[in-house]
Amino acid sequence: MSGGKQQMPDTNSYTAASKDLFHSQANSSSPAIPPTRSVIISSQCYPPLPSNPHATSQQLSKQAQYEQYQELDGWECLNCTHINRNNNTDCEMCHRHRPLNKHRSVITAPTVQPSTNLAASKFESTPYLPSIREASNTPIGFQNIENTRLKPQKSTPGFEQEAVVYIPDLPTDVADGKLAETIRTRLYISHHIDYANLASAGYRPVLLNMANAEMPGGGYRQGAGAQEETLFRRSDYYLSLDAELDTMKQAERYRCTANCEQKPLNAHEKLYPMEEFGAIYTSGITVFRDTEDKGYAYLEQPVCNVCAIALAAYKQPDLKRDDNTLLTNKNAVGTRKKIENLFAIAHKHGHDCLILSALGCGAFKNPPLHVAAIFKSVIEQYAGYFKTICFAIIDDHNTGNRLNQDGNYKPFKHVFDGPPVQPFIHKLDVNMCSGPFRIIDKTQYKVIIDEVCIFGLPPCQYGAECRDLDDAQHGKSYSHPPLCPQYGSCNKMLNDEVHKNSFIHCSQCHHGGKCKQTGDEKHLRQYGHPGFCSQAGDCKDMSEGHLIKYRHLPLCKDGPIKCLWFRKDDRNHCSSYRHCMLDCSFGGNCVNFHNEEHIKCQSHPFKQPCPMTPFACQYYVEFLQSKTSSAGKAKREVEEHCVDFSHVCPFGRQCVDTGDQHARTSIHIARKMCPDSNHCSKITNEEHLDSFSHPKILDIRYLCKYRGFECRDRPNIEHIKRYRHTGNYNYFGVARYFGLNQDVNFVRNHYHMVKALRDYVNLENWRKSNISIPQEIIEWIRALQPIHRCSKIIFESIIVHGNVMSREHMGFLNQPKFVASAVEQHNEVRRIFDQHNKKPLQKYGRDFIQALVDIEFNKAYKGTSMHKSSHDQCADMIKMKEIQLQGFLKQEEIDKMREHAIEIAQASLRLHANPMGIGFAPDNTLGTNKHVFSTLGPNLGVYYGDIFIIFKRELMRHPDANFSIQAATTFGQSCNAYKWRPWLKDPGSPKARIQQFHYSKLHCSVPGYDETAALELMALTGLVNKTMDVDVNDIQRQWTSVDSHEVFEAHLPQLIPLDYIDHVYMPKNVFESFTPTIKTAVKNIFRHDRLTITPHIVDPNYEKQLDSTRIPYQ
Repeated sequence: MSGGKQQMPDTNSYTAASKDLFHSQANSSSPAIPPTRSVIISSQCYPPLPSNPHATSQQLSKQAQYEQYQELDGWECLNCTHINRNNNTDCEMCHRHRPLNKHRSVITAPTVQPSTNLAASKFESTPYLPSIREASNTPIGFQNIENTRLKPQKSTPGFEQEAVVYIPDLPTDVADGKLAETIRTRLYISHHIDYANLASAGYRPVLLNMANAEMPGGGYRQGAGAQEETLFRRSDYYLSLDAELDTMKQAERYRCTANCEQKPLNAHEKLYPMEEFGAIYTSGITVFRDTEDKGYAYLEQPVCNVCAIALAAYKQPDLKRDDNTLLTNKNAVGTRKKIENLFAIAHKHGHDCLILSALGCGAFKNPPLHVAAIFKSVIEQYAGYFKTICFAIIDDHNTGNRLNQDGNYKPFKHVFDGPPVQPFIHKLDVNMCSGPFRIIDKTQYKVIIDEVCIFGLPPCQYGAECRDLDDAQHGKSYSHPPLCPQYGSCNKMLNDEVHKNSFIHCSQCHHGGKCKQTGDEKHLRQYGHPGFCSQAGDCKDMSEGHLIKYRHLPLCKDGPIKCLWFRKDDRNHCSSYRHCMLDCSFGGNCVNFHNEEHIKCQSHPFKQPCPMTPFACQYYVEFLQSKTSSAGKAKREVEEHCVDFSHVCPFGRQCVDTGDQHARTSIHIARKMCPDSNHCSKITNEEHLDSFSHPKILDIRYLCKYRGFECRDRPNIEHIKRYRHTGNYNYFGVARYFGLNQDVNFVRNHYHMVKALRDYVNLENWRKSNISIPQEIIEWIRALQPIHRCSKIIFESIIVHGNVMSREHMGFLNQPKFVASAVEQHNEVRRIFDQHNKKPLQKYGRDFIQALVDIEFNKAYKGTSMHKSSHDQCADMIKMKEIQLQGFLKQEEIDKMREHAIEIAQASLRLHANPMGIGFAPDNTLGTNKHVFSTLGPNLGVYYGDIFIIFKRELMRHPDANFSIQAATTFGQSCNAYKWRPWLKDPGSPKARIQQFHYSKLHCSVPGYDETAALELMALTGLVNKTMDVDVNDIQRQWTSVDSHEVFEAHLPQLIPLDYIDHVYMPKNVFESFTPTIKTAVKNIFRHDRLTITPHIVDPNYEKQLDSTRIPYQ
């Protein structure tokens, strides 16, 4: 081989593609001897390996044995290996008879073209001709194709225009798949190898010529006696390599170009000196003399058509300082590269038997033990590609020095003394090698194999132990060893330094087949990954273990339900994608169990969720509570339902049941743990218990048999911990609709309020005029609740009436008819009527209530003009209606109606004398007397009273509710609205001001109200400094420093049931001043979780100003 880089054939066409390769040919003078043919890399094309992404090294090597030859149409003589181009029964060369049962069988090959472009270094191993029939898989797992002829693109020397690919003659048991795929390493202490016997036994041997890199034949002219010199003396090998002796020009020397054309060697081009990793392949050698100890006598029968590969070892290479039995890393890597090239060339030329030697272990002083170990590592890589490997080793005058004191035979015997080398059975993966073939990419249906190069990039001297494997620039400059095909099961890492340096060992990626970085070359070099699932697009197994064990095709984004191509059974699409229900990433903790689309398209470990879970399924409630009852057995239909459907597990994250049945029928929702844990102060707040997990408390507690507003055990903490309650609010307590906002356009109000404010800010050149609203201000406004303040007398009236009323509604309470109607609206009275729901009952009840109210009013107005002389008639009416009601109601229910009628009538009379609110005159003009007043947020109006009533936030979404930026009275005679908010223009007339007040109303159900309110608050807070750059702390300081008329004023529905009250606060002495009846009623209505009695003592004589007793309470 000449200087320059030499490459094995491009694997796309398996064609020789090398630079400055030399080809020599010599003809023997003996007519009985076949012509000598010397080839470094043949330009012949032979078919590429069919693709099989799941192939093992063993399968790939057997495939290579089946398809490694490509000959001309004819038959090969088993004696002299001559190719006969006729159908005669005798060989044209040696005249031996053609065995009838040893003919070659024709196999398929796709159309193959020689490579013309070195840049095309990769190919995709896919079926080449769609029209070719695919036969069943052979025992080695590859496709067998028939009746296709190979047509090279260009005619090559020695080839006809058409050729047929043949498989070699192999023993009969090959067809049965019983051929042992092993390499038998044989050691011969004798230098003489019977090449003819190996050939006659059916092998195709090739001989290693341990050549001199500088001179052909080494020192054979000076009488040296090494292996190459002996070969030259015993054969016509010298005519091929030593051009000076070929005086008759019997040999024609060629060089194989990059596009596989063989061109004659120019006069100035020479074979020597050989390149570092170069070699010269020669065929057709005739050996006609015997060995030196027999005086080089002529052989009775010459050995013809001997093949040899000339390869030079390193001469006196550097050894490691600490161990002179080992080559340095650089020389060890280089020696392995040389041996790899030797094996690759032999395989390329169809040899199945190697006759090797102790390369460089004689005069060149290479350490034999290390060289033997390197040979073994290459043999492991090529296991299955050759049937037999023989080592011809002799201890001659070049052995016995300090490097091989025991000779060469013993070290080699020590290394190879063991069972035959077996091919690796693991599936090949990216960056692994099988023989000369290196896999650079792999998909479900194809493998991509790199070009086979005798010499491409120089090998890195550090081999597999290189620390720069992840350096892209380093990788472009040097080649590195392949991955160890044994994956993580390799046991040679600790005791075999050669193997450790010859193969990269990476740990298995812990993501396995689910790894998302298989396209990252750096990641692939560092970690091993499993092969593809054999089910390809038909795989439906989405279990975690299976997905980790194998790589898979990508999932179709539309899944099996939505994908039209899948439903049409489009094979192209179905072979490229899997169609499985995706596993929900939350598994059994999925919170989307009521999302039908989600449940339909994604897989969950639990069964179909019950549509009523988690709180409304009566079957599951009964099933759970049956476990705690004495009976301990649920009804059959209950058990069937709980087995067929899944429900939310009441234990949540604290569940300890790991059974399969529980996992299939339970959904485990992991709530947040309460930060206060066992010291939670909100343990009686059911909304809090339904939102956070607490130790030793079920996330979904058992259901109490009483509704929330009826249960008498709700003050009991242990009861609350164990039971939840439905119907916490009396459904009779719904605020009625009176259409108070039907003429207000809230969307229009938003637009004009924001426009007026922005125009003013820009006109006045405020700082930060480009307004942006901090999110914390928006969230603070959204959390504000309406707060109403009242006095003791007003609160007593609220308790008795069961409603908070507007001044207008209170104005009607001086009429018995409206008072009777108010009695009918009391929650307990409505419950009695609705429970029986009979028209006669309702008529008798109304008459009974009206008579009771009339009597109370006559008592109050006795001696006045409003007194009526119908007292006796009312008494008779009461007796008659009571008798009629007894046919429908229990006596206690009748007494309850009587009690409420009398109480409400008396309270109405007292309230009429002292109505709620301050009662400003503009309230009637502005229409606010129809609403219940409160502030939307902290209420510091001490003049309203000492009792705080905090309404639920949801009341602000009632159709009759609204709020204004400041009190409605600021649009009255005082005109304070225009002073405090200068961006409002005073229209001048009272009527127009009233209209402007209505234009200033906002509603919490209309989107954008919070932003409008936030801008107004920011402007009010920054008015003095002319800036909108304020935060929520600035707003809160402003709020607490002004009168309650200057903050948000909420206008609530005119009749508000007590169920809308979220909490009540009052001083201790105010509560103590109530009558026992009112105290009891207050505790029963609000209980301990909605009522707070503070320890403060306020002065009852000061109700209109903030005195010293009220400052700490406020």
